[in-house]
Amino acid sequence: MGIEAHYYIEEGADLNNLFLLDIECEACYQQSPGPRLVLKNGGYVEVERGKLGFDKESFTQSVRKVPLGKWFTLRMVLRLGKGDRGHSSVFLDGVRIIDAAGTNMPDSSIFKSYGVTLKDEKLDNLEVGITANSSSKSVTMYVDDVSIALVN
Repeated sequence: MGIEAHYYIEEGADLNNLFLLDIECEACYQQSPGPRLVLKNGGYVEVERGKLGFDKESFTQSVRKVPLGKWFTLRMVLRLGKGDRGHSSVFLDGVRIIDAAGTNMPDSSIFKSYGVTLKDEKLDNLEVGITANSSSKSVTMYVDDVSIALVN
């Protein structure tokens, strides 16, 4: 699965814990588990996996920050799977910045260890832009040309 969107974040925005994309399973459990794209450390993109049960095991990078005050494109390519069968790649303006193997979908065995029974193991909802955030920080973000496609 590939998801791509064009983003514009105004100058002066706080680029720490700003979520850009949330892929989740609303039907699985009340917390809607799934991977998320978040900006950390002043604008570095990260595949955050906390809602999948991996609080300290996000896919991070410190190569390239997103720009402020100009349009940029993010593309996330997922081969959905558990363990090494899962694979996540992220591209910023066509340059691969994350390329990591690991669980990227809800896994019943992980949630069972927290005493939670999942109703399913899938991703059925997508939030892009401000709707993916629970932060009360003020930010102006524009999102355009969102696309979802099957990729090999």
